[in-house]
Amino acid sequence: MPQTLWILLSPALVVISHLVVTAASESSPVPAIPRPDCPTKCGDIDVPFPFGIGDGCSIPTSGLGFNLTCNHSFSPSRLIQGRNLEVINIKLETGEMRIVSSVSYICYNSSNTISDKLARTITLSHSFMLSKTRNTFTAIGCSTHAYIEGRSLFTGCVSSCESLDDAAQDGEECAGLGCCQIGIPGNLHKLGVYWGNKNSSVNPAWNYSPCSYAFVAEKGWGSPHTARSTIGWAT
Repeated sequence: MPQTLWILLSPALVVISHLVVTAASESSPVPAIPRPDCPTKCGDIDVPFPFGIGDGCSIPTSGLGFNLTCNHSFSPSRLIQGRNLEVINIKLETGEMRIVSSVSYICYNSSNTISDKLARTITLSHSFMLSKTRNTFTAIGCSTHAYIEGRSLFTGCVSSCESLDDAAQDGEECAGLGCCQIGIPGNLHKLGVYWGNKNSSVNPAWNYSPCSYAFVAEKGWGSPHTARSTIGWAT
């Protein structure tokens, strides 16, 4: 499986997934010309204007997120927007760029004891928004209640299964058996992931599905087979 899609981080079993971010249309910066010595690549990633790396290389409008950083401490170098959003692709023709975001998770070592927990928040510059046509919200686990919250938004999905054999298999819908998905609305610049259920600190499936995962990612990346093999559910 290509590591550009998923990266497994131990010991927390965090999966890295890509998002698609769409440039907001309500603001159209005035065109400008970058300096002739401005870099046009960072590692393997092309950096087209109005994006740029360094002073005088991006469109001269502050706070819009077009000024990027090339982190040379990695090999190959990584293209960063803001503090820590890794950019892996920019497509001016479609007004999109793809970024990397960590997955939220909650793990139990008994039915009522949480061993590890993380709830991620995605925050974008107001020049960008999460693409509602390219992304979906996915939750994975056999006793999972996961929610997302944004501006005027609070929604989520529930997945359950009595065993891993009962969970959705490759080619089946991610529709509630060990995996659930919902779409996201447009105009979202910030999105948080949260956990909860009617017994908020209880996971009755902990002995065969100790961890639950939730993430917003490009459609097609949350298939049951991909989730099971990447996250490493025990069989």
